[in-house]
Amino acid sequence: MLLYPAIIVVLSVLLQGSACAAGTVPARGLVGHWTFDAEAGGIATDSSPAARAAQVCGNAQSVRGVTGKAFLGNGLDDYLSVAAADELSFPAATFSVAAWVNAYQLGAQQMIVAKNVCALNQREWGLMLDRDNLFRLYVRRGDWQTVVRTTVPVPGTWHHIAAVVDAGRARLYVNGALEGKAEVGAPLPVTPAPLTIGGVNDSGSLRQLFFGALDEVCLWSRALTEDEVKGRVFEVTDKHEVRQPTVERFPLWEGDVPTEDQVPLLGGIRFSVVKKREPQVDGCDWLHGAALIRHKGTLFTCWGANKGKENTVTEVNLGRRSADDGRTWGPLETIGPGIRDAERQPVEAHSHGVFLEHGGKLWVFLARFGIGEGRFAGLGMEAFSLDEATNAWESRGVVAKGIWPLREPERMTEGNWFVPGCDENWLASVAISHGDDLTKWDVVKIPVQGRIHTEATCWIDDNEITLVMRNHSPRAPGDGYAAVSVSDDYGRTWTPSIESNLPLTGSKPYCGKLSTGQRYLIANTVRHPQRSRAPLTIAVSRPGEKLLCRVFRIRDARRPGAGDEVDKNLCYPHAVEYDGKLYVIYSAGVGSNLNDCELALIPIEALAVE
Repeated sequence: MLLYPAIIVVLSVLLQGSACAAGTVPARGLVGHWTFDAEAGGIATDSSPAARAAQVCGNAQSVRGVTGKAFLGNGLDDYLSVAAADELSFPAATFSVAAWVNAYQLGAQQMIVAKNVCALNQREWGLMLDRDNLFRLYVRRGDWQTVVRTTVPVPGTWHHIAAVVDAGRARLYVNGALEGKAEVGAPLPVTPAPLTIGGVNDSGSLRQLFFGALDEVCLWSRALTEDEVKGRVFEVTDKHEVRQPTVERFPLWEGDVPTEDQVPLLGGIRFSVVKKREPQVDGCDWLHGAALIRHKGTLFTCWGANKGKENTVTEVNLGRRSADDGRTWGPLETIGPGIRDAERQPVEAHSHGVFLEHGGKLWVFLARFGIGEGRFAGLGMEAFSLDEATNAWESRGVVAKGIWPLREPERMTEGNWFVPGCDENWLASVAISHGDDLTKWDVVKIPVQGRIHTEATCWIDDNEITLVMRNHSPRAPGDGYAAVSVSDDYGRTWTPSIESNLPLTGSKPYCGKLSTGQRYLIANTVRHPQRSRAPLTIAVSRPGEKLLCRVFRIRDARRPGAGDEVDKNLCYPHAVEYDGKLYVIYSAGVGSNLNDCELALIPIEALAVE
C-alpha cells in the first residue's frame, strides 16, 4: 500500500555519470543544504542561510560521499529530521529538491527526502526510490498522475536526483538529464510535518527507511533552471561496496520454510460458508475478522461488517448461529450496533472481536472506535454478554482503552486473563484482566522500536508469553517475516520486538495449541508466495516443542466445488478445537476485503507430525 495518496511523477535512472563540471550550489531561494561533512552531537549542520540543523536519529554512520562525507542509512532505524518551518512548505507548488543517492538495495520503498506524517494526515511531498526500483516524486495534490520509465539503478553507484516543480509543473532529472515531467497542479497543502531525510517518522512508526548513502541534499523555494540542475552534476566514479543489512531473527521455524508447491494440501476438511457477501441483499459491502465459539451446543460466530468503507464509524458487528455443527446457519443477528448521536447519525463503530465462555456465561469483546485520538480514534474494547433469558446481547461498557482484541482471552496460571491485539495507532498491544473481573483490564503497549509490528496473537506457557505479530516494517526486500516479542512475567513487560525466521504475509496470524500438545499458527506461511494472502496455511510443531516444523495448505485461492470464479484472498483466521476437529473461520474474498466468511473443519489427526 502506498503511503502517499498523491500525484506522482516517476523517472528512470541513468546509470552513467554526467560529464558536466561541478558548480556551486545556487544561492537564490536556498532553504536547506545538508552536506553531512560536519556532524557533532547527533546534529547534521545546514550550510544554507537558514542554518536548519538536522537531528540524526538512530545509529547512522558516515561514509565516503561525492565530496567529503555522506549520510549512511542502515535501512532499519536511521534517518534525519528537520523541524517544520513555514519556509519548508510550498503552497504555490513551486520548489526544487535535489540529492546525490547511492542505494545499496532494491525492491523496497526508500525515502530520500519527504515532508509527511501520514498517520496525522500531514502529507505534502516526498522524493523516493520505490519498491519497483524507480525514483518517484510524490506530491499531495488530487488524484494520481504518473509518468513511468523503466531503467533501474545499480546498487553501490551514485546518481544525482533532482525534482523541480514550477507552479504545479513538475520535472525530474537524473544526472542532469530530464527523465520525467507532469502537471501536478496547485496549491499544495501546508502542514506541521517535519522534513525528514532517509526515511519517515510516521507519528512514531518508522517507514520507508533508506539503505545506502545520501549526500548533498538541497532544497530551494523556487524552480531551478535546467542549467542550474546540470551545474550540480559531475562525474563520480567511486563505487561503494554494497553491504547487506544484518538482521537478528527470532526462531519460530525449524529448518527451511517450504515454497507453496512443496506444501501438501490437507484432506478430509469439511468446508461451509457462514455468510456470503451479498450487498444487494443486506447492503454490507465489507466483511472481515470472524470469530467462533461453541456455547451450550450451539456455534456462535461474529464479524465486522460495513455498508461503507473499512474502519469507518458505520461499522457494526454481526453474527450467525448454527445448531448442527456448522452445516447450516440461522438468521443474522446484530451484536454490536455501533453508537449513534441524537440525530441517529453513526459516530462510533463496533467492529470485529472475540468470544469467551466463562462461568457458564457467553461474552464477546469488540473493538469500538470513532471519537478521540489515533488511527482508530479513541479505540477501546467493549464487552457484551448474552442474556440467556431474552437471547439478547447486553453491553457491559468499554472495559479497556487502547486495545483491539484479536484473539480470545486465555487464562494464565496466575489467574488473570490475557488478550493480544493492536492499539489505536495500529501497533501491537495486549490487555490483562483483573482476575475474573472481565470488566477491568490493564493495557500494555509492546516496544516495537518504531516499527509497524501489529495485530498480535500468542502462545502462553505459564509465565512466558510469545507474541507473534503482523509485520509491516520488513528489514529487507523479499518475503515478509512475522515479528516476535516475549514476556516472562505474565505480559507485564516485553522484549523489544524483532523479526522471526517465519515468512508471513501482511495479514493477521492466529496462534494456538492443539490437544496433542502441538503449537500451531494459521496464516499465509510459505516461502516466495505467488499471492500475498493465499494459500491459507497451518504450521505445526511436534508435541511439546516450541519450533514449528511442518506446514499444510488448508485452502488454495481457488477451491474445487466452491464456485470460485477468481482467486480468493484467504486471511484473518480464528480457530477453536472441539471433538477432535479444529474449527477454522476466516475471510475469503477479493479487493479491499470484499469477503465471504468461510469455515473449515480439520481433523486433528491430519495435523500429526513425528
